[in-house]
Amino acid sequence: MSAIEPIVQRVLLTNDDGIDAPGLAVLEAVAAELAYEVWVVAPEHDQSGTSHSISLHSPLRVSRQGERRFGVQGTPGDCVVMAARHLMKDAPPTLVLSGINRGTNLGVETMFSGTVGAAMTGLLLGLPSIALSQTFSDRDNVRWDTARSLAPGVIRRLLAISHDAPLYMTQSTPLSTERVLASGRPRSSARGRSSGNSGATICHSSSVKSR
Repeated sequence: MSAIEPIVQRVLLTNDDGIDAPGLAVLEAVAAELAYEVWVVAPEHDQSGTSHSISLHSPLRVSRQGERRFGVQGTPGDCVVMAARHLMKDAPPTLVLSGINRGTNLGVETMFSGTVGAAMTGLLLGLPSIALSQTFSDRDNVRWDTARSLAPGVIRRLLAISHDAPLYMTQSTPLSTERVLASGRPRSSARGRSSGNSGATICHSSSVKSR
């Protein structure tokens, strides 16, 4: 298989920073290498800290912003549900990618993150899902080039992991490519907790089996 050959048929992209966020633009470039078809369904405005909440008491408004590109006045969870159950219902996504978040999501932060919440929503809908985040030391100078360089290979490795149930994983990219672990393998924690080591690509995962 060629290193640049797509590995999934159809990918759904979302985030919690908003549809115009630079991290989502980076993720679109990454997804173009991995999927034959890329869809973007993301919040119209910043939805950080909304976890995997969905809107129950207010209408969801969707605006078309291009081919296979939609903005939603709602949470990241709303975006995944809207995509999987409405916009893409005839051909559902084979993978959900959420991010790339501005800042690391580790430990307790994953409980509140809208980026991770979108991936958790994908999991609950039976869709393999990955949340991606980029570490930074200067909020105004995020090293998006690091995420752009590392994310395709990391996603390929994560999707190659054998599992017998829908799976969601969250991955945080280090400050620079030079600081990646020599082994090139992601660190993991079964308890979903990890130290904030900016010199490693850190992943943790969860899965749900149907009864």
